[in-house]
Amino acid sequence: MSAQQLFDVLLSIKTDEKSGKLYIYVKESNTRHIGTIIVGNGEISSITFLRKTGGLALEEILSLNVEGVVFLQQSGVAANEKSPDAPAIHTVLWNLKNKLTSSGIGVGGLKTADIRKEVEEILKKIYGPGIIKEIDRIANTYLIEQNPEGFLEQCKLKAQLMLSKDQVEKLFKPLYEKLKT
Repeated sequence: MSAQQLFDVLLSIKTDEKSGKLYIYVKESNTRHIGTIIVGNGEISSITFLRKTGGLALEEILSLNVEGVVFLQQSGVAANEKSPDAPAIHTVLWNLKNKLTSSGIGVGGLKTADIRKEVEEILKKIYGPGIIKEIDRIANTYLIEQNPEGFLEQCKLKAQLMLSKDQVEKLFKPLYEKLKT
């Protein structure tokens, strides 16, 4: 129930471009913990939970039993105060949707490894071998096993810095097709 509530609140935040703090109450064994998601203009600025931040905090929250959520709307939280390890709100919504449907997309490890190799080949042609560090950073933030679409979107954005949108769409279309199969 509360994971659905978290999804609904985050979707509302994104849709209405709200700013404020979202408190997530999580139960683990006999203890309760509070996670915090700070949002600015409908985007996540930071996530903290049990001394973890960003994607790691999100993984931890989603692995436990969410008991409740409370959103306190505040003005003055700017999206430019975004923590570098804060995942995009669409990534969080995607992960929550998968948790709620429990079947997920079903992308296996082999398929995501193939997709990553193909992304590396595409981006190496554009930027050279030094791009691997940036791909690693994107993969750490967007966790390709859990959110391959978010990973591909970020890599597409990287490619669009050097190529036209049409060229990038043409290069990445086969990768999106692999996700669907």
